[in-house]
Amino acid sequence: MAKRGGFPGGLGGFGGMNMNQLMKQAKKMQEDMEKTRRRIAKENI
Repeated sequence: MAKRGGFPGGLGGFGGMNMNQLMKQAKKMQEDMEKTRRRIAKENI
């Protein structure tokens, strides 16, 4: 039977990262993007 999704290692196999680590990293990236967006908005006032 073929694996679904095409990620090596199936679910949680994102290059050795589990889903929880992936979600934490995505949340941190979102927060960093928001901080940067606010800083740029302040500079452009």
